[in-house]
Amino acid sequence: MFRCATWWSSSGGGERSRIVLMALNDYAVVIPWSDLLRYNPVLAFRRDGQRMGIRDKGPLILIYPFDAHPALQQGQDYVNRTIWQVHAVSIR
Repeated sequence: MFRCATWWSSSGGGERSRIVLMALNDYAVVIPWSDLLRYNPVLAFRRDGQRMGIRDKGPLILIYPFDAHPALQQGQDYVNRTIWQVHAVSIR
């Protein structure tokens, strides 16, 4: 079980249109703000009450709720937006 570290569902986005997450290996994903509001992906830092280390895909991992939204399972777009070992987050 993952423990949520999200804040965007109440932030609204304002003039911002996307969030960019960067992994330790320089892999980056751009998440549209609409995804945050529509699917409420989880930015987790704990698993089963324990902080996730780098070996466990930490310090942060973004996970979409694939089971709750079958549309997310179509194609690779949302799988490719799932990112682990996140160390930087920016809002643009």
